[in-house]
Amino acid sequence: MANTLGLLINHYPGSALLNNIKRLLGVTLGKVLPIVILGSLNIIKSNSTRKFVATTIAIFSFTWLTNYMYYASKQWSTVGCLMAGFGCAMLTAPMTEEAMGDYTPNYKDIAQVVMAIIMQTAIDGIFDYFQDELPRDSAVKKVGGFQESFHNAFEAFFDGDLSELEQATKEAQGFLEEAKSLAHEADPEMELVPCYRTEFKIQLYKQALRSMEMLCSDLSMLILAVRNWRVDPAPKDGNDTTALEVASDDEDGHKKYNEFSPLEYMKGLDAIHGKRGIKEELLTAVDVVFSSLEAMLGHGSEDNNFQDLEKTMEMVNLKVEGFARGSELYEEINRKPFNTHIYAAERQVCEDPRTKVTVAVRSLERAKAHVGDIERHMMPYIVL
Repeated sequence: MANTLGLLINHYPGSALLNNIKRLLGVTLGKVLPIVILGSLNIIKSNSTRKFVATTIAIFSFTWLTNYMYYASKQWSTVGCLMAGFGCAMLTAPMTEEAMGDYTPNYKDIAQVVMAIIMQTAIDGIFDYFQDELPRDSAVKKVGGFQESFHNAFEAFFDGDLSELEQATKEAQGFLEEAKSLAHEADPEMELVPCYRTEFKIQLYKQALRSMEMLCSDLSMLILAVRNWRVDPAPKDGNDTTALEVASDDEDGHKKYNEFSPLEYMKGLDAIHGKRGIKEELLTAVDVVFSSLEAMLGHGSEDNNFQDLEKTMEMVNLKVEGFARGSELYEEINRKPFNTHIYAAERQVCEDPRTKVTVAVRSLERAKAHVGDIERHMMPYIVL
């Protein structure tokens, strides 16, 4: 019985109840079907060759079908696994007259599982309610984590801190995986009964997650654009391992690959760091949109007062396509020379300064567009 109850452990009450109903079905079928099978075999004379063959075929068929169900079914694999686990144990147990005549313990196990599911659902619901650990609340908290990670990542890029950019990007990607796992749990269809709050805006949450995934890709492209690259040497022969050796970017023999720094170059652009520049515009957009998204997802009333009207108007009036000083940025890049002292004969596309800056600028533009996508997804829920 302890092993059976161990299967019922879950984190959130909504999906736990649905999963536990499937587990109850698996346990019930695993306990009952062997009784039916063994009862049918009793019509054959005991200790006969025919009964041995019939029992062997029955056990093999039951095991094969339940295991096939476990590996092949997308919806009912859990049921098949439990049927195999509990049913095979009964089918392979020694058949005695006493065991064949009394099935009371099996039915007691089923009743105990039902009671365990009821108690677990009630206790989980009470604890999650008072500890604010409902899936929808956890999902809203992840949005706040996204805001901090994206803000830190873009700020690190503008400040020329590559290590901080990589760290913040890794944090954002971690939040993304956790947020995706909460999408199923936070779905209103998983709620046992609706409470005093309105339904969680699951469609908005999923749409925002897709845009956040694209933002993580934009950050990855920024890292690729500003990182120093060194072309691996071609192997001299089949036993040469120099191509597998990782050399430091600061080795004296490879100084020529590090003469241009996109981070330092872009720190000197007024269109980025000047008044109302791209840095200020992008960071403001990230903070305003993500804070509004967090407030909207966390709002559980029928009214539209999810945040101050002034902040809502600030989000609505944001420029969602391109940057206000975008054309100035391109003109400034065309005027400002590149430090292109890398040997032209050995220069690869990933080392070309123009390529690096172009990829970085396009990544910033796409990031702004993806933040704007989140704003557009929010607009149908706003009534001014």
